[in-house]
Order: sequence, then C-alpha cells, then structure tokens
Amino acid sequence: YQNEQKERKEEMFLKNVSMNMLNSHFNGDATITDFDQPILQTRMEGNLNLGRFHQFFNFENIDQLGGTVNFHCNGKVQFFDPEFSKKRFNIIESDGAFHVSQVVYQASND
Repeated sequence: YQNEQKERKEEMFLKNVSMNMLNSHFNGDATITDFDQPILQTRMEGNLNLGRFHQFFNFENIDQLGGTVNFHCNGKVQFFDPEFSKKRFNIIESDGAFHVSQVVYQASND
C-alpha cells in the first residue's frame, strides 16, 4: 500500500486491542502513519505466561521456557522497506517497565 494522494495524510488506528489466551493477557493501542515508510506507534500492557506461549508456539531451539512477564511499554518504530526487507527499521522511541518472575530457560543446544 502507498498513499495515492500525497497531500492527504492517511492513518490507521487500532484502539483498545486486547488478547486473552494461554493464561496471558495484554491490551493496548497502535497507530500506523506514513505508509511508504510506515511508522508504528504503540502502547501496550499485560502479563504473559512464557510456559504456555512456548507450549503453543513451540519455539525453535528452546527445550524449556517458563515464568511470567508483566509489562507496560510504549514505542515508536519506523520501517524503511516493509515490502522487501522487514528487518530494516529504526526505533524512534521506546520506554516502559518489564518485571520477570520465576523465569526458566533452556536452549536445545545446552
């Protein structure tokens, strides 16, 4: 997608997005602007059960993952070439707090 009308400001808003699954929850908002080189601005907070996420997604090269992460964070990221190179981005703003508890991690190679 690219802005057809260069003089018209186009935005996409995701308000009050929430997820409740895998003994976890999060909620937040997101705004996307400048669709040629998208800027994603987010606000999120929640609690993740790492063990249930690992059980569901079966992360590659991880034998064991457990614990919880409570978080509140805000961020702003610009993607330079989202169609061909999703790894090219710049973190414009990032702040928040993360609290990890009872984390257990074992890589497949350990």
